Amino acid sequence: MRFGCCSPISSLDIVAAAGYDFVELRGKEVAALSEADFDRLCRRLEELSLPCPGFNAYCGTDITIAGPGYDRQVTRDYAQLLAQRGRALGISQVGVGSPFSRRLPEGFDPALAHKQVGEFLSDSARCFAEAGISVGMEALAPEFCNCVNLCDEAVALVREVPEKNVGLILDFYNMERNDEGERELDTLAPLILHVHVSDDAGDPFRRSMLRPEKYALHRERLLRLRRVGYDGTVSVETDLPLELSSASETLAFLRSI
Repeated sequence: MRFGCCSPISSLDIVAAAGYDFVELRGKEVAALSEADFDRLCRRLEELSLPCPGFNAYCGTDITIAGPGYDRQVTRDYAQLLAQRGRALGISQVGVGSPFSRRLPEGFDPALAHKQVGEFLSDSARCFAEAGISVGMEALAPEFCNCVNLCDEAVALVREVPEKNVGLILDFYNMERNDEGERELDTLAPLILHVHVSDDAGDPFRRSMLRPEKYALHRERLLRLRRVGYDGTVSVETDLPLELSSASETLAFLRSI
């Protein structure tokens, strides 16, 4: 497996100094850059010899994946922009989490929400396919949103979409909060594009680097992934400011597995 770290652009030096194989940048941050700032980002990644194979944090609240305000043309235009920048960076997959873009108000028709997410995935997949990029649907815990919470819900959507460049982002943090952290992985394995790991920093909205007291649990989860044939990329995803010491300690643990 190759191990990376999700990071804001401002912390690239820390990711590189810690020795990670790659950085996973926030899609919404990359999309918001001016052309000049995006050119500077590309040069900085090259200077650091730090690949960026994917994006997390797909979009901001101005993009609605499902719910009131959903606009199919807006989501397509955004996907086109991000695909262009993803191609320039050489990414291979983009993950769709973005909980604030898929929070449904009470009483919103679940069938309509399902249709909207399906359209969003299909349209986005076509945009990203032109750049050779896959789209990963990420199931999120109910604390974060109320649309596509379980892995099997994400699988159902992925299998309904006709485009072939659609799969899953497997996020063990969200799976754990859904009591799915130890579920079987055989049926998910063929669809997994990328994996996220993290621990909480005292509340569910503040993910942290991996904590030593949970190393045994994370080790077993990643070994289970290997046993079902997964040998791809794994990123640590944190909401806290990156620190070199904790980033390095987490990477050393991951490399020991």
